[in-house]
Parts: sequence; structure tokens; C-alpha cells
Amino acid sequence: MAEQLIELNVTGMHCNNCALSIHKLLEKKGLNNILVDFAGEEVKFSNDGTIQLPEIIKGIEQLGFKVVDEGTQHEPKFYEKVENKFAFCAIFTAPLLLHMVFPGICCICPWYNCCYACRFLL
Repeated sequence: MAEQLIELNVTGMHCNNCALSIHKLLEKKGLNNILVDFAGEEVKFSNDGTIQLPEIIKGIEQLGFKVVDEGTQHEPKFYEKVENKFAFCAIFTAPLLLHMVFPGICCICPWYNCCYACRFLL
């Protein structure tokens, strides 16, 4: 039989070890040209027809991952979450860095100019 390329969307992979466990499972089942991308949540492999697709999906789900259809909505990708976290942290980090760029503008101690201890602490 001719080999066909199969692509699956798999959620729940968070690291390279997750991808490696799926790769090893597919190798044990005798599949070829296996590519597992945990960041893109994709699994690609070639099947010559000896193993049925529901059996492969069942094996992946037994590992603790979820195979989703193309039409269903799933949670946002990993890098989108990181960008949102970066923007949130940047807003709260800006005031902390402001006193480094403009010294004295964020001084809360009224004795800053006369007290050496206050200069050392701030």
C-alpha cells in the first residue's frame, strides 16, 4: 500500500519530553517519518495502512494528551500566552525602572538630599 501523510493536532504537550513520549509511541507502532512539534501542537507521520488511525489516537490519548479536530476551538498557543504575560509585566516594571533613568523623580524620602543613609538605601 502507498504511504499516506497524516497530521494531527495534539494539545497538552508542554515540553520536549512530552513530544518525545509521543514520538516513541509512534515508533513502537511502526510508523515512519514522524515529526512531533510541541510548540505548534502538531504531530505528523506516514502510515502505510497497517495501523488504523483510531488506534493511534487512542494510544496518544492514553499518554495523557488530547487529539482535537481541525474545526474545534482550543486554547491559545503557548507563545500568545507569553506575549500577554510580557505586556502585563512591562506595565508594572516601567515605574521601577523610571527612577534609574530620572534619579530623584520617584524619591519618597523628604530627607533624601541631606541624609546619606537614605541615599544608600534608595
